[in-house]
Amino acid sequence: MSYTEQVENTYILPICHYHIEFAHLVRQAIDGILPQAIAVELPRTLESKIRQGIERLPFLSALLVETKREDPIYWIIEPADPLIEAVRYGQEKGIPVFFVDVDTGDYPLFRDPLPDPYAILRVGHESYYRSFQDHVLGHMERSPQDRIRE
Repeated sequence: MSYTEQVENTYILPICHYHIEFAHLVRQAIDGILPQAIAVELPRTLESKIRQGIERLPFLSALLVETKREDPIYWIIEPADPLIEAVRYGQEKGIPVFFVDVDTGDYPLFRDPLPDPYAILRVGHESYYRSFQDHVLGHMERSPQDRIRE
């Protein structure tokens, strides 16, 4: 079962990008909450391209994003990603979806030390998230841009 944190009338679903276990939890949360709107951690500057890629599913799409870095960034639009599934499923259900992340253009690339997402099937979403909070969150690299994005 998906676990959400509620702040007033907003539900927050903790996820890890590009893991099908979390895409499944997105569907469960949407079906359980029946939200009036969905906000996703994706930049609005990529919205039209991401929506085009979603229309192409089940075929995968890759967006090439030029940044201030030397190397471009590739965004893969695949059904296993929980954010892509939130947009896709929201569209299917007729729920407005808003892209709310800030496009900083030079956000540093971090490798977050996350537990294996398959563990969710054994311990549950809430236990997985609590373990992450207790053992990983305080040790993750942070960027000054994180505050802006949050």
